[in-house]
Amino acid sequence: MNDKEWMLNPKAIRHAKDCIHIVKEELGFKLTLSHPDFIFLLHEYVDMLDSDALGLAYSQLIAMAGPGTVLRTLRPKDQNVIDLPVKQVVGDTVSLEPSNQHDENETITSHGKTYPRWQEGKEFRGIYRGQPTYR
Repeated sequence: MNDKEWMLNPKAIRHAKDCIHIVKEELGFKLTLSHPDFIFLLHEYVDMLDSDALGLAYSQLIAMAGPGTVLRTLRPKDQNVIDLPVKQVVGDTVSLEPSNQHDENETITSHGKTYPRWQEGKEFRGIYRGQPTYR
């Protein structure tokens, strides 16, 4: 199938949603199917996580999408689409930490008022009914 033509196949969409669900469970954020680099991001996450479940769902998706199309358009290893979390080894455990640390004193100005960017480990997302929203 050509480029995004696989998205017309319901089985391929099911495999893509399985991949999205696994990425959300493992990394804690949602990858969207509408993202222009969905396949490339997914490919990077498969390389990064070494998850059997994600690898299986990804291989089923690639079988539907056509491996030749995807492999032809993949970027070189040193050119990532996004900043990937850095693996940190502490004792016997490996944790995925964001590559950038946030400053607790950082502020954001919205609608003429200043709000802390980070509150209880959550980032400022905007104003809803006059109250700051953090996620």
